[in-house]
Amino acid sequence: MIFLALFLLALGSATAQTGNTLYVAVKTAEVKSSPSIFSDLLASLPLGDAVTFLRAGNKWVEVTTAAGVRGWVLEGALSARRVVSSNRSIDSGEVAMAGKGFTSEVEKLFKQQGKADYSQVDAMEARSVPLAELQTFLKEGRLLTGE
Repeated sequence: MIFLALFLLALGSATAQTGNTLYVAVKTAEVKSSPSIFSDLLASLPLGDAVTFLRAGNKWVEVTTAAGVRGWVLEGALSARRVVSSNRSIDSGEVAMAGKGFTSEVEKLFKQQGKADYSQVDAMEARSVPLAELQTFLKEGRLLTGE
């Protein structure tokens, strides 16, 4: 439910105009030097941070942060509406289950049945590949040009 709500809020970013304020609608949004996941990371913004919209381009939005950093953020990570967390504290387990598509009812059912083992998924999500290694893999495999 949380991610569905964030997704719907993010749809509002498509109609932004230069100078409008947008808000980070995900746990952490990366500000990149160009509109590419492989570009340099300039800053990381937490949920709810405000940015100023400059222009949009192919699923990316050029913004300026409150600290004056100018860069690109994935459009889906931003919302035209301010995103705030509720007063109820949410632990990391709940966030992880929501990320797997679990509602509280589904989570209860799986806990009761004891059939939910996501240890392998958690292990994969915890893996991190350095950007330089990923770029080398794509280049050597000729995946950047679609060959």
